[in-house]
Amino acid sequence: MMTAKEYLQQIYHLDRRIKRLQSRREEIRADLYSVKSTTDYNADRVQTSVAGDSMLRLIAKVDSIERDIVKELDQLISMKTRISKEIEQVQDATAKDILYQRYVSCLSFEQIAVNLGYSRRHIDRLHGRALYLFKKDVLECPK
Repeated sequence: MMTAKEYLQQIYHLDRRIKRLQSRREEIRADLYSVKSTTDYNADRVQTSVAGDSMLRLIAKVDSIERDIVKELDQLISMKTRISKEIEQVQDATAKDILYQRYVSCLSFEQIAVNLGYSRRHIDRLHGRALYLFKKDVLECPK
């Protein structure tokens, strides 16, 4: 069984996967723009253009990755919606704020500390308590 932290980190992991896919797409697009035509217009036109074949393969890869990104983004939106609703079930308002900012908005603990006006060390303590409350109020609570 997943811990509360592992459960909530699903958003972060999916978000990172989307970013990796977007980065890969941009790398392939850069490769696509760098493909140069190797066609010799003085030679007989018996062979197909190597550059043209390469471009088609790269375009197909970009298209495939873009479909994956759309599918993952749809999953991310659904997951954020579900987990946001689950976080709302936690009874403590500060715990809700910390969980939402950390796991839905993917903010660092430093950013959360600034947003809430607490020290970084106090946020660590409150975060541990928030995970406990999420486990108790959401994961262990019969639906």
